[in-house]
Amino acid sequence: GKCIVNSISLKEGEDKFREQARIVKRHGAAVVVMAFDEEGQAADCANKVRICQRAYRILVEEVGFNPQDIIFDPNILTVGTGMAEHNNYAVDFIRGTREIKRLCPGAKISGGVSNIAFSFRGNEPVRRAFHSAFLHHACKAGMDMGIVNATQVQADLYEKIDKELLEYVEDVLLNRREDSTERLLDYAGTLDPKSKPTAPRKLNGEPSTPAFTPKLNPIPAGVDPLAPDTDLPPVPAYQPWRDPLAKSEAFGQLEAMMQERIIFIDGAMGTMIQRYKLQEEDFRGERYKSHEHELKGNNDLLVLTRPDVIEEIHTAYLTGGADIIETNTFNGTTISQADYQLDQVEEVALINRTAAQLAKKATAAYMAANPGSRKFVAGAIGPTNKTLSVSPSVIKSARVMKRAVGHLIPYIEEEKARNGQTGDDNAGVIIMATVKGDVHDIGKNIVGVVLGCNNFKVQQGVRRKVLRWVIDMGVMCPWEKILDAAVEHNADIIGLSGLITPSLDEMVTVAKRMEERGLRLPLLIGGATTSKMHTAVKIEPQYSGPVVYVLDASRSVPVAQSLLDARQKEEFVEDIREQYSEMREEFYAGLEDRKYVTLQEAQRKGLQVDWSAPENAPVRPRQLGTQAYLDMPIEELLPYIDWNPFFQVWQLRGRYPNRGYPKIFNDEAVGGEARKLFDEAQAMLQDIIAGKKLRIVGIVGIFPANSVGDDIEVYTDESRAQVAARFHGLRQQAEKDGDEPYYCLSDFVAPRSTGTVDYLGMFANSAMGVEAMTEVFKAEGDDYSYIMAEALADRLAEAAAERLHELVRREVWGYAADEALSVDDMLKVKYRGIRPAAGYPSQPDHTEKRTMWELMRVEQQ
Repeated sequence: GKCIVNSISLKEGEDKFREQARIVKRHGAAVVVMAFDEEGQAADCANKVRICQRAYRILVEEVGFNPQDIIFDPNILTVGTGMAEHNNYAVDFIRGTREIKRLCPGAKISGGVSNIAFSFRGNEPVRRAFHSAFLHHACKAGMDMGIVNATQVQADLYEKIDKELLEYVEDVLLNRREDSTERLLDYAGTLDPKSKPTAPRKLNGEPSTPAFTPKLNPIPAGVDPLAPDTDLPPVPAYQPWRDPLAKSEAFGQLEAMMQERIIFIDGAMGTMIQRYKLQEEDFRGERYKSHEHELKGNNDLLVLTRPDVIEEIHTAYLTGGADIIETNTFNGTTISQADYQLDQVEEVALINRTAAQLAKKATAAYMAANPGSRKFVAGAIGPTNKTLSVSPSVIKSARVMKRAVGHLIPYIEEEKARNGQTGDDNAGVIIMATVKGDVHDIGKNIVGVVLGCNNFKVQQGVRRKVLRWVIDMGVMCPWEKILDAAVEHNADIIGLSGLITPSLDEMVTVAKRMEERGLRLPLLIGGATTSKMHTAVKIEPQYSGPVVYVLDASRSVPVAQSLLDARQKEEFVEDIREQYSEMREEFYAGLEDRKYVTLQEAQRKGLQVDWSAPENAPVRPRQLGTQAYLDMPIEELLPYIDWNPFFQVWQLRGRYPNRGYPKIFNDEAVGGEARKLFDEAQAMLQDIIAGKKLRIVGIVGIFPANSVGDDIEVYTDESRAQVAARFHGLRQQAEKDGDEPYYCLSDFVAPRSTGTVDYLGMFANSAMGVEAMTEVFKAEGDDYSYIMAEALADRLAEAAAERLHELVRREVWGYAADEALSVDDMLKVKYRGIRPAAGYPSQPDHTEKRTMWELMRVEQQ
């Protein structure tokens, strides 16, 4: 037999791809190559072919691979999602397979077949019919192998699939009609989800299968829709959800009413439903009579099992004066219905469709009985354990929301007092802080805004009487201050944020101290430098209470809500602990195979440089010592700004091929908002410049230096008689193949023993005045401008770093005096030399920053 390595790709570029391919070839293995390159995953036929052909050329012509040892995986992607751009995924794979086989002779094609029908998981006859039909067409096109359930494939031969079911499935698979997904969902809802595709059974009491209607785009007899150079009939894009609401007549009427008076919406469906004191059998009805999971409490099901109750509630709200009633679909998502094992797409679609019909029926009946009245229906959806990403519009909305809530709270408190309720009912208290040693708080502030948009009140270390509130402890918070605040305010959750690597260690310290104090509060971990793996391996083992990694601000709300809800907390925490335990096992298992050489061997095999060679001779700097730039013109820094991290702060991410700046402006989903955000950033930059609100400062230092072993000595002057400071290097020791050197930063500085004079440069820079700017916005409650100011100050500081480095290369040191790089090339690090930073792998010790600070006499400048 032959080993197959699964998998490699061009995701990290050609150099990494060649390196991985050579390792595979050296071991005599075949290789799976994913259709993935630097721009992302190939979705359409053209990109699948382009990437695979490029990889084939490198493997065969440069690495020397036997073509028969190459297996391409051109990405089997999911169809039937309801998104028009996904409709042709199966056709693209099949056509791509045929073309790749033609252009890459000898290579094989594979793929994960179950991906094709992921939308229909839970409905066995439909899902398995998809697998069978897809294999039939893909294998005809040249697919050689696939990841499949072998038993099912044998049982579900294409010729045996029920013809009626197959017709619906292939309409979706081959993108034969614009309404194919909707028709299949209707049909799938009539089937027993546990039956077989060869003999699908109908659900008891369900209506018969909808009669077939003529295809909207019939395929001529005798034409193979998947044959080479044959196009399917055109399928019009069906995207009604993208039509602006303003185009609808109903919206126009609603807008006109809103100009005249306040519009009333109905109240909580859940509260009304509770008044009926429904039992388990009410939620089950005939449809879910034999369902294995308890269903009581799944209010959305009542549109199917007790429609009379839902219609009666709608009518009551309409009679009570509601202008708008919401559909009973608060949990009408596959995510929420998964709690009841009812997350099949077709089941959830039926719930939503029926709920809309009931609401429309109730409004129609009311308007018929009350001529001249006008009522509206709104679709409702509640929070899940996943949310949409944060956007500038969310942050802006917070300003309006805060003012509205501030106006309403006195009335709410007055009403509660009349009813004998206290202000602490269902309270949730979160202590949030950036840990000691870290001054970054943009991400933390966005989390605060997002929580504020979801019924949490954010305060700067002061408790107010509100239902849910967040105490923001600010930045540089020692663990004592955080834990004392948690005890003082009887907190329910502690949230820690950090951007730099020392913050990771400080978070471990906080967890240890929480354990020592006997606290058992949930501990949330977030920030750019954090990760789920670090949380699982380093932080959670230190603390007996729940520890949860939060990827970004959009995840903070569902996590906090799950931890504050007594009904959800236990199961949520148990799931997290089980997940982290598995991650730790995988991490430590991976360490077992890692080997290291001794320090002596690593030093012996370090980078060898011939310092006597003219091309390696160090360039003497034009200026030694320190140079201060105490007011760098912001206008000159604007071209040096890297805007990609700016959009990342706001969590705006374009999709391939429109991922980075400026292509993000072309992205269909976020392009408009990105452009608006960018324009507002330009306006604030001009305001900063006109008002001189920020001052960009920088200090550059260049000193005589030589390496001594793994360390770098810095001297007071050119005599090199007195050592002013010493930087300590850390040499690589992880075992490497062949003659690859074990690097240390000292390798790049001439050893003192050679007698070669060398030098070391460093710089520090900052944007001064941002605190004064943001304090104004804080006082006004303007979170959007506050975060915008911080984000722009961050970008200007980074732009200043690029400009200072350019000045060093071309003028101050002058080793690249003729450099003529574009800013784009600078950001891609195409310049001569390196710019290592303390705290990163090549120089991991953050205390070296103090050494640099003192050498440059920053505070004296």
